[in-house]
Amino acid sequence: MYTILFWIIIAILVLDFTLEKILDYLNRKNVSLQLPDEVKDIYNANEYKKQQEYFLTNQRFGTISGTFSFIVMMLMFFLFGFAFVDNMARGMVENSILIALIFFGILYFANEIISMPFEIYHTFVIEERFGFNKMTPVLFVTDTLKGWAMSVVLGGGLIALLMFIYQYVGDYFWLLGWGVVAFISIFMMMFYSSSIWPQ
Repeated sequence: MYTILFWIIIAILVLDFTLEKILDYLNRKNVSLQLPDEVKDIYNANEYKKQQEYFLTNQRFGTISGTFSFIVMMLMFFLFGFAFVDNMARGMVENSILIALIFFGILYFANEIISMPFEIYHTFVIEERFGFNKMTPVLFVTDTLKGWAMSVVLGGGLIALLMFIYQYVGDYFWLLGWGVVAFISIFMMMFYSSSIWPQ
């Protein structure tokens, strides 16, 4: 039922998750709320303590949300969730590019909906508790919808382009596809915040 490739993917995901949580634990273990003597003349003790508490709170919250996401991911693999979504997409259209767009679109929005409670809690509880929240509910909804729209346009466009390249390039797909993704990634890092979505 499960292939060797399947178990390799599972092993990589489990190893990555385990190492990440070990590193998070070590980071939390070495955090001190007391201002080190070496920087007492540079930092304010109360501000330093607040920053460390903020870090620890985010670490613990990240562990909870990350574990939840990992469990969902494992369920998707073992309960054939990805195959279910693929069959759903293939039942809607026949064009391979549209199938890919629907497949990744369903996964993207499902992930967004599942992670929404965590985003809300982080923004309006954790950030608010430490005085960092500048977000109103209306602005949160607006930014979320803008993010979805940008993901549909940019992500959908990239997926469609990669599928087009795959269909017409064949053996050299991996090379050209890598070049396209690398170019777009560099372009987004250079111009996203200044030109595409300025604050």
